[in-house]
Amino acid sequence: MNQLIQDLKNRIITKKALVWDFDGVIFFSNWIYNEPLEVYLERKWKMLEKFEPDIRNVFKDGAKYYYENTDYVISRHNASVRDKINQFYLEKELAILPGMKNNAPVIEFIKSLNSDIENYIWSNNQSEFIRILLDSVGLSNNFKAIASLNKMKLGKPNLDGFEIIKDVSEIKDINGFLLIGDSLNTDGEAAKKLGMDFFHLNAK
Repeated sequence: MNQLIQDLKNRIITKKALVWDFDGVIFFSNWIYNEPLEVYLERKWKMLEKFEPDIRNVFKDGAKYYYENTDYVISRHNASVRDKINQFYLEKELAILPGMKNNAPVIEFIKSLNSDIENYIWSNNQSEFIRILLDSVGLSNNFKAIASLNKMKLGKPNLDGFEIIKDVSEIKDINGFLLIGDSLNTDGEAAKKLGMDFFHLNAK
């Protein structure tokens, strides 16, 4: 981890804004904390089938990224369906809160950053979940904005979340941004679409 942090320090020298993923970067989620993974995934499929009965067949060959089936359903329905799906995710995230682990080196690094650097979170987690955890480690005031799944229409690697960040950022040149994430097929792909530099922080 020390080498990762040093590599990250070297990468931000020319950057004016850092866009952080949350789960897998600042905190680590234990998705099996309160139930076996297969039970949770089955509950998720059944929830999505209420809106799209053929959803399992649509994704019979698998998904490109974890939230792709959710995004598919949301893109075909109205905001009330999106709200119900986000509530499902929020209930799961709140249930696993006691099993969360923080990434202490990254947290200390964020706290040490110069105030001239804009910091953002762009995450497929829910804002209430993120806020609770940030409060727990004293990071409540370190981010200019949080683009969470419940604030977007579609999750990463779709680009809705970055629109939230752009609206409040004073940095207009994409070269001034660095996206820091653990997933190549969500974080890395989103950065690629934007033409933004990407730092793969694989801390596990």
